This record gives sequence, C-alpha cells and structure tokens, in this order.
Amino acid sequence: YLDSNRIFQNKLLGTSMLGLDDFVPLARLVTEYLVWVVRADSPHRSARRVLDLIKGDAAAVAFGVGSMPSNDYFNVLRPAMMTGADYRKIRVAAFRGNGLIAQLLGGHVPVISTTASEAMEQVKAGKLRLIATSAPSPQSGDLKGVPHWRGLGIDIDFGTNIGRCEMCLMDCLRRTKPTNSSRSIRSQGNKRESTLMRFDNR
Repeated sequence: YLDSNRIFQNKLLGTSMLGLDDFVPLARLVTEYLVWVVRADSPHRSARRVLDLIKGDAAAVAFGVGSMPSNDYFNVLRPAMMTGADYRKIRVAAFRGNGLIAQLLGGHVPVISTTASEAMEQVKAGKLRLIATSAPSPQSGDLKGVPHWRGLGIDIDFGTNIGRCEMCLMDCLRRTKPTNSSRSIRSQGNKRESTLMRFDNR
C-alpha cells in the first residue's frame, strides 16, 4: 500500500528518493471521496455557512486534517480559494491517525476534512455529521443526501483512487535506505511486482 501524496512529494520534502516515475499505475479499483465533518451538535449546519464565515474572516473557523499537504488539506483550501477566502490565513491543524476523529469528538477543532470511511462509524453512531463531500455528483449509500461541492456552486471535485500499480523494486531499493516499509516490499529474486497503490485524481 502506497500513499500517492508521498509519492508526489517525496523528492520535494526529502523523505525518500522514490517518486512518481518509479511506479506505473495499472488499474483503478475504487475511488474514495473526501468529506467535511462536524459534531452532531455543531452550530455549523452547512458547508456553505462555514465558507461564508471564512470568506469574511479566514481565521473564523479552524479545520483539522490528517496531514499536510494531503487531500484532506486540499479539500479545505480549494473550496475556500474558489469562494474568495484568503487561504493563506486559514487555520489548519494536522492530527495523525485516529487522533483526527478524537479531536473533533472532544470539541478541540470544529470542522475536519477526511475520507468518508474514516468518519462513517461515528456518523452512524449519531455523534458526527457530514456537511460536504468532494464527489462530482450526488451519491448513494453512506453519502446519500450529503451536499457535493458542485451542488454548492463550487466547480471542483476530486477523490483518492485506490488501485494497482507496478514497481521496479530492485532499482528503487538500491536508491533508498532500508526501512520497515522497504523491507516489506523486498522480493526474492523478482525485479518487478504489482502492489496496491493509492493515487490521487487531482
């Protein structure tokens, strides 16, 4: 499993020598969309209201995301930019792992941006509400009735595509330091291997 945000950013951030040119996407299996989430008792009844607030004062509402930069992060900045908010002054805090949901439930951050699957357990428990999705059109299932950006008059949509890719293992491993992740993908005598990859549709 490979997070595409890291694949795009590795060389820029200096975290690894592996980059997009080391992987060949083969097929998309599923697309997961991003959502804005608030507590069930939140005064923020709609994403449009939140956008209006930060358009008037970019620091009026704080957002939580899983990491920066990431799709979670872009799902805050892009709608804000397109509604005229000063994205450079928006308050965004990153919380790793399950900490993001915990921060929202604890009332430490009023709005979070994350994938739908991360929030769905607490949404179904009645503790959280979805107020927007990055899907390109109205959705069924768990996202039924959740406003999408285009439906709110904001001409954007994007998601995280999970699929198959092929990686040239031996060449890549020669160019990076051994880590738990690199050891886990090392093959015995195989120079190429298919693996799951999460790549963005941006």
